[in-house]
Amino acid sequence: MRRRAMVSAGIMVMSAVVACASGASEDAPDPAGVTVVDIRSAVVPVLALAGPVAEALFESPVAAEFPWDEVPRTHLCQERDGSTLYAWVEGDGWMPADGDARIVVRVPPGASLLVQTRSAPVRMEGLAGVRCRLRTVSGAITGSRVRLSGSSEFISESGSVEIGMSAGIEDYGFDLRSVSGTITVGRIRTERGLLMGFGRTRVTARTGTGSLSFLSDTDAMAAPRQPAPVRSLLSGALLSP
Repeated sequence: MRRRAMVSAGIMVMSAVVACASGASEDAPDPAGVTVVDIRSAVVPVLALAGPVAEALFESPVAAEFPWDEVPRTHLCQERDGSTLYAWVEGDGWMPADGDARIVVRVPPGASLLVQTRSAPVRMEGLAGVRCRLRTVSGAITGSRVRLSGSSEFISESGSVEIGMSAGIEDYGFDLRSVSGTITVGRIRTERGLLMGFGRTRVTARTGTGSLSFLSDTDAMAAPRQPAPVRSLLSGALLSP
């Protein structure tokens, strides 16, 4: 049974079969049958894209500018355990100050995406039919054209959560809490907390000082209009846009 130990850059897996590379690796685990993608990163941003199979790679301008045998190495390591693909950053090599380094992960339809970061932002683009559990301490969580197919969770202690949904807001049920930030669902805007919707897909989001925003594609493009009154979860007051 594999044992995992936390390290400052992410997770180090105590296992004999681990593939580590500065970019895409020929020794990366077989993606066939992967249904869960688990990414851990402290400061390296994570970009999640749709793909036919699960895979992860480390992108950095350092790889293009210098031979990797001449600079300290920072690796993306991967391991497969059953139907779960684990990926994490390892090493204390030089990281570009402009923030161009990132982990790019492909997530197939029907899979689950799990991401934990410290200060690194997490971005999703075009994910279809996935369920997510994304957690960060101070990084932002953002997304565009995201369609969730299962209950999902977005947690940031001090960062904001802003997700653009490819399906209508009515397809979801929302349980949202923010200590001091604003909360927006479609054209409804409030503060502190909001329970809304009866969709089968449950969306839970929490933040301390950041804002929470979930908009459908049509909401993002349409001009604002006066919504029907909705009552705030915590204050009991009627909400306004």
